[in-house]
Parts: sequence; C-alpha cells; structure tokens
Amino acid sequence: MQLFFFVSGVFSYNSAKKGLKVAVIEKIKRLLIPYFIWVVLSSVVKVIFESYQNNPRDLSVLLLSWYTPVGIYWFLYILFFIQIFYIIAVSVLKTEKKSNTVFFIISLLIYIFGYRLEILPMYWVFYTIAGFQIFFALGLFTRKAFGIMDEKIKKKPALLYKIGQKTMDI
Repeated sequence: MQLFFFVSGVFSYNSAKKGLKVAVIEKIKRLLIPYFIWVVLSSVVKVIFESYQNNPRDLSVLLLSWYTPVGIYWFLYILFFIQIFYIIAVSVLKTEKKSNTVFFIISLLIYIFGYRLEILPMYWVFYTIAGFQIFFALGLFTRKAFGIMDEKIKKKPALLYKIGQKTMDI
C-alpha cells in the first residue's frame, strides 16, 4: 500500500493547483463517492449472504462508514483525507516547493510522533493517515526530483518507465 500512496503523491500536484473548491469537489467525486458506493454494495451483498460468512455484517456498518472505513476500501478513505490536507497546503502556501516542503515536514513529524513513537493519541484513522502520509509526501518530492513535469504526465507509459528506471538506479 505504501507504493499506492507514493504514486498518488507523484500525480497529486496537478489537481491540487486547481484551487481549493475545485480540487476538493474533484476528490469527493473520485475518492469518496466510489468509497461509499462500494461500501453500500458490499454491505448489502454481505447481509444477503450472511449465513455463508464467518463474520456476518448488518447494515448498521453503513452508519459508521463515514468515520470508520469499512473493509478493503479503507485506502480510498485515507487517501481522500491525505489529499485534502495537501490541497489545503497548496492553497495556503501557493507554490509547489513551499507546499511540498511544509507538507513533508508535517508528514514526517506525524509519522515519527504518531506512528512510530505513538506519542500522539491515535484513533485508527489518524494512526493510518500518520503511517501512509509520509509515502504520499515522498511521492511529491520524487515528482520534482526526477523531473516528472506536467507535460510528461500526459505520456503515462514513458513516465512510468522513467520512474522505474530512476528507482532501479538508486
């Protein structure tokens, strides 16, 4: 999953620079709506076939799904919040270099104090964000460090080849 968050970081600046309102609406459409659709569909199927399961589920899980991610779709939920934090950083700090740097420092501190040392009080969602936000931030720096620019993002096969090539060089 670390790789998933890393790659998401590589491609996030273009949507974040669209502005706070536009970017947040885009992330709701691309991450939250699919999350809730799949939670509802999988919950209904699990309720229908509960007699064939070891861990049956009732529909009350739908009421909890807005603050406790359900099943295998947790990554969409967590990625949504990480991207919202980054969009806010870009909106406040205005430049890619400043926003990436501040976001990385905050991510590193949250990772150290929240995830590794467990000093901060943690609920599952905060603990998971603390564990994966650092990989998203590393993806942001990789985009800049390897010269992955906007025009290259349109050429996805070439971009993925370049990322793979640079990764193997390390």
